[in-house]
Amino acid sequence: MRTLRICDIGLAPDTSHALHSMLKILEGRSSASWRTAPIGAADVLIAPAGCQPDVIADWSGRGRPVVLIADDRCEHPPSPFVLRPPLRVMPLLCVLDLLAEQLSAPPTRERESQAGWAAAESIRSLTEGGTGGWHVARTSCGQEIWACDGYAHAAASAFDRLRGGSLLMTRFAVAAGTPPAGLASMPLQDLGWFVGLHGPTGLAPWLSQNVNYALRRWPDFGRLGATPGVIELSAVATARPRTPADLVSLSRGGADAVHRFLAAASLAGLLAVRQPEAAPPPAATPPRWGAWTRLVGDLRRHLGLFT
Repeated sequence: MRTLRICDIGLAPDTSHALHSMLKILEGRSSASWRTAPIGAADVLIAPAGCQPDVIADWSGRGRPVVLIADDRCEHPPSPFVLRPPLRVMPLLCVLDLLAEQLSAPPTRERESQAGWAAAESIRSLTEGGTGGWHVARTSCGQEIWACDGYAHAAASAFDRLRGGSLLMTRFAVAAGTPPAGLASMPLQDLGWFVGLHGPTGLAPWLSQNVNYALRRWPDFGRLGATPGVIELSAVATARPRTPADLVSLSRGGADAVHRFLAAASLAGLLAVRQPEAAPPPAATPPRWGAWTRLVGDLRRHLGLFT
């Protein structure tokens, strides 16, 4: 089991004490072993939402995640990893497992995308494979998303963060139980749309640069919401089949936007492989008759001789 180091700064003494106690309780239950460490040696920082912005910027610039303790008044915390006070064991475990998964990736842009692709691949399995029973994924805000029979179920606040692009989630795994009552729901394909639209920047591993894609139909923007860039890409991808490179050349948003759009459309069941339309054959050139041929033709018609 990998050992990761965690540090907290700026927390109230009772909150810091509760955090350290919970880390001991979770020993052996998380996918990594967590140890407290000084700030200079830590892999993860836990801080209150009111922490100085330069501290968060410094950590983010070094590729190290920050977990913020933020109450409901902080609607847009500057980190995808958020815990609500008072600290509780299960939300903390959700966040720690997601952090462990993200930090297990190589120290490149893949670190940012690993959890996103894992979640996307599991959504594909659930929507395309028809796997039965309840599945559950953990999120970076300490909540859970449940899936069964084509629908996802979670707290409304988790779906709000997902739509806004400020939520990370793990892959779905078979659940040992069932979800609590009172959760909001959305179609699993809509969940896939948002995961793809706010996910990794590279072309999804199940898509190819050498294949022509087209939309089966327009996304339901009344339900999903839209930006001008997404509307433009939808129009281009609906008009005729194109490769990802063709879409990039026609888009004003760049390769990252195109790749995310294709991933979103694929996870939402809107993307299809299509053969490029064949160019129409050139119009036949009418024969050019010479003067002698015209004379013979006129004579035959005059004499009533037809071919």
